[in-house]
Amino acid sequence: HMEYEFPNEGFAECKDQFMLRNKDLVAPVITKENKRIVKLPKGRWADDKGKSYKGGKEYEFEIPIDRLLYFEKK
Repeated sequence: HMEYEFPNEGFAECKDQFMLRNKDLVAPVITKENKRIVKLPKGRWADDKGKSYKGGKEYEFEIPIDRLLYFEKK
């Protein structure tokens, strides 16, 4: 659960994204609209295509259903 890995960052109710190991955040598209909002924990993150993001914020993505959206902690 995201709250265990990142306590007090507002992930207690987050049920549609998860961590693999301690550096990979997975945020699958689970709706037919191919859009989703991802909340990144504090720090620097890079998506599966190498684009960098500042954590501690939410981002909206439009992702095709055949792409698994994930982020690696930098």
